Amino acid sequence: MFNSRFEEQRERLRLTPEEIKRRLASTPFGEKAKSWARRWLEVESHGQVGLALFNLPPIVERAENDILVDVDGKEYVDLLAGFSVSALGECNREITEVIQKQATKLVHYFDLPHPERIKLAEKLVQIVPIKGGKARVAFGVTGSDAVELAIRAARYYTGRPFILTAFGDYHGVTYGTMSLTGKGGMWAYFYPIPPQDTAVGYFPFPYPYQCPFGRPPE
Repeated sequence: MFNSRFEEQRERLRLTPEEIKRRLASTPFGEKAKSWARRWLEVESHGQVGLALFNLPPIVERAENDILVDVDGKEYVDLLAGFSVSALGECNREITEVIQKQATKLVHYFDLPHPERIKLAEKLVQIVPIKGGKARVAFGVTGSDAVELAIRAARYYTGRPFILTAFGDYHGVTYGTMSLTGKGGMWAYFYPIPPQDTAVGYFPFPYPYQCPFGRPPE
């Protein structure tokens, strides 16, 4: 019965070719965006986040500060900040100049130290508060990667395996972080989430204006 519920929800979430065609036909985007969207849908998975957040996502060509511009020149106010990656603004000139300068010296080389990496770690150690000790940095590539590192560090250094997380929280797309993500839609797509014994406990988020128990705000 439990598995059948996930199968039913997974079927409801699955995008059919007919639904994709309907979305393309009804989109308010311009002709260039529609053309690029058709090409995109031919070559990328339909399980991408764009089709979950939008009926059909905009095809963004450029951005500056908090304004995104699609291939037809339509402007949007960026309220996502690239999942917080662009918190200082898109194409921030001060940042892009540093990136361009660094790209002429070293772009990437495995997980080995280099001067700019060391200086960044020193800066992070200065600003991260650590009670009764000194911080050290473990770099990650993505948000999911960072959460995985946090799980391992917390369990290793505390010796406590159990983790609490609120229903509806989002923590990432790897299997480890998905075990902390209490979102039925994500679980429906990928259930079962291994391993089953994750030492993870879920609790309702304490938000009185949308009380999970249906009680009015007090």
